[in-house]
Amino acid sequence: MKQDGVISRQQALAAGLTATQVDYRLRLGEWVRIRRGVFRLASTPYTRTTVGQAILRVAPAGAALSHYSAARIHGLDIRPGSPLVWLTIPHAHTLRGMPGATIIRSRNLSPFITEIQGKPVTTVARTIIDLSSFLAEPAVQAVIYDAIRAKRTSPAALGKAAAAMPKFPPAAQVRRMLSELEEGFDSGLEAEADEVFRANGLHFVRQHRVRMNNRIIRRFDFAEPTLKLGIEIDGVSFHTSAEAQRRDRDRDRRAATLGWQTLRFTTADVREHPDQMIATIRQVMARRVAEGLLHDRAAGR
Repeated sequence: MKQDGVISRQQALAAGLTATQVDYRLRLGEWVRIRRGVFRLASTPYTRTTVGQAILRVAPAGAALSHYSAARIHGLDIRPGSPLVWLTIPHAHTLRGMPGATIIRSRNLSPFITEIQGKPVTTVARTIIDLSSFLAEPAVQAVIYDAIRAKRTSPAALGKAAAAMPKFPPAAQVRRMLSELEEGFDSGLEAEADEVFRANGLHFVRQHRVRMNNRIIRRFDFAEPTLKLGIEIDGVSFHTSAEAQRRDRDRDRRAATLGWQTLRFTTADVREHPDQMIATIRQVMARRVAEGLLHDRAAGR
């Protein structure tokens, strides 16, 4: 296992060093004590990675990186995150903490541990359930959608993990969310946007297809077809590459030839500036209505 400059006394002795040699390195300052029995090379900075390696060196059998630490390893988009290292250990054990680490005890951990890069980590399904204790419901919903879309987990795996924790309230929350899972969303960010829209009285058609000559040329995340207004929610994962942006522009132009206007909003718009997003949509809708009335009058309708 890669250890990022961290070594335990037990490992040093197993590698052939004597206790005197270990203590000598500590006195010289070549090694720095992190906690009892765990050291780092003096040239290795004390970072979150170092803390993680140190806590794993002294963790009991059956422990695993979990919660926010597991989310980072699995590539789950959790906001806000946590600067700490999170470790879950079997309930029968205790472990003294250390700066930069949070330790959780669990009675039902072993079925939900996998190994990534040589490190024990809670599975994606278990990680999502654990985080449900700390995240607001919209954030949990968003990570469920994104994890399923990215095929990091599945509804069945989430349901199985939740069913194995019947007395854990967040597991019940995840079970409810799974029962309400809607197929019309491509991402968790879209689900968050839909909640913002509905809370402000805006009810759009989801995944609306625009056709030309019997061929689908555009699919909008949200649309108001009567106004030919399409709304796209551009999450970081799927719209930031140059190629993805080129495809988006091409689709927008094709839709524009049929009179459609496209509005694009980012993660920051949905999560940090929802009022501004709603105001922009309302303004554009009002203008589209006015333009439609003028067109009708000009045509003598």
